Amino acid sequence: MVELPPLATSTRRGSAQSDLRLVTFKLGEAVYGIDVEDVHAIYHALPLIPDFNENSRIQGYLLLASRRMPVINLSRNGGFQPDKHLAEWVVALSYEDSQVGFIVDDVKEVLKLLPSALRNANTAEMEEHGFYLKAVAKNREQEIPIPDLTRFITEAIK
Repeated sequence: MVELPPLATSTRRGSAQSDLRLVTFKLGEAVYGIDVEDVHAIYHALPLIPDFNENSRIQGYLLLASRRMPVINLSRNGGFQPDKHLAEWVVALSYEDSQVGFIVDDVKEVLKLLPSALRNANTAEMEEHGFYLKAVAKNREQEIPIPDLTRFITEAIK
């Protein structure tokens, strides 16, 4: 059995259990989650400086306080339109000593779940979603895959 990777939790008063908080976002019709502790910022409707390197997975850059943050397109809803140069939703994660952003189709909500809602992802689920998954969380009847975006960043920027 594979051990679940650590996800940030915060202690609930009077309970031995800890809460897990996930920022949920949409890619096409699928809903995914990211540990709230991994999210540095969420940006909406900001212009991108395009990256015209065809070999790069980087879609463009957001200019933030005189520094450029690379942005990778995860959007599956029609994809990025190069002539538009606008990212509707960018979720920024801390990576090494900087930040990397991901274009997503929509940012939904922050869910608070118990760690017992987590389970290991299987190989078929990873192939279906096209990501390496850290885990899958269950919220009511909905299963929410939790992609390993740090691993995705490492592969994308090298």
